[in-house]
Amino acid sequence: MKTISNLLESKTFLNYMLNRPNRKFLGDVIFPRKKIDSLSFEWVKGANNLPVMAKVQPFGAEAAIMGRDGISTVSGKIPVIKIKRSLDEEEYIKLKSFQKRGYDIPESVIRKIFDDVTAVFDSVENKIEYLRMQALCKGKLDFANDGLVYTVDYLMPTENMPTVATLWSDTTNSDPENDIYTWVSMVIEKGGAQPTKAVTSLKVVNYLLRNVNLRKAIFGVNSDRLLDLRTLNSYFTSKGLPAITHYDLQARQLDGTQVRFFDENKFVLLPGNGLAGDTLVGPTAEALAEDAGKKMKQLKGITVVQWETTEPVSLWTKAAAAQIPSMPYADYTVSATVI
Repeated sequence: MKTISNLLESKTFLNYMLNRPNRKFLGDVIFPRKKIDSLSFEWVKGANNLPVMAKVQPFGAEAAIMGRDGISTVSGKIPVIKIKRSLDEEEYIKLKSFQKRGYDIPESVIRKIFDDVTAVFDSVENKIEYLRMQALCKGKLDFANDGLVYTVDYLMPTENMPTVATLWSDTTNSDPENDIYTWVSMVIEKGGAQPTKAVTSLKVVNYLLRNVNLRKAIFGVNSDRLLDLRTLNSYFTSKGLPAITHYDLQARQLDGTQVRFFDENKFVLLPGNGLAGDTLVGPTAEALAEDAGKKMKQLKGITVVQWETTEPVSLWTKAAAAQIPSMPYADYTVSATVI
């Protein structure tokens, strides 16, 4: 018989979560998840700096001593992201009345319960993606809007956060190719691998496709051909410049305010390996709690729990996660303001 106690553990629920239409988060690719055993984090900035070469020495000579570079570390506590929702009273009454008569939970109620699970799960997952993209765009995280006096500074150098001299919205006078070439050269001079991927917004891409200097470079002076992103990327890669992806997903705050994950005015060069860092996944109290009255499911490091209360009488669904992006390669990431 279908009951609340076995819904979350059921194969039906797992298939529902895995096969439903999902948003394609860029952060899942460039900030892959990495599980850690603590809520404290620390990483070395510039973790892939140029290696030091050993010395060639004669037989019998004492080995040269390798010194230790002055290193910068980023450390702090992983914030906990939580949200919960209660089942509508009418649906709860329907649920309990069927259970008391020994019947299976009707599909309409199961759908409501599953919808609550996906709503809170998606809410947490969207917040994680927002944090990843804001770290990438701003080089720091500020949790003031969440009511926390807490910031994480990724120590991205000032020169890695330039504003172009001529905004790319000026499609006649701006020179995006030269701007990008300058940033790529800077990364290489710092010892980073050549960037091959860049992220921006559709608005910036549209300015690039209308840029007079780019169209002349690709098609010639008198051509009236329209430039598309595939042709632009082919041209850039032939010049040793990164291929461009635009990313424009949005979400709503609890107050209904619509926000973008990736800032619309930014153009970001990713490090040469295409990875900006990791998404550190820490433990949550919800995942560790052993409560016979609660049912739990975990996916992507996000824990979903359900429980019933008598005051108010309801079925509650909560999602919780302790996740934060790391950026050890901030020295080789460029976040430019271009419009």
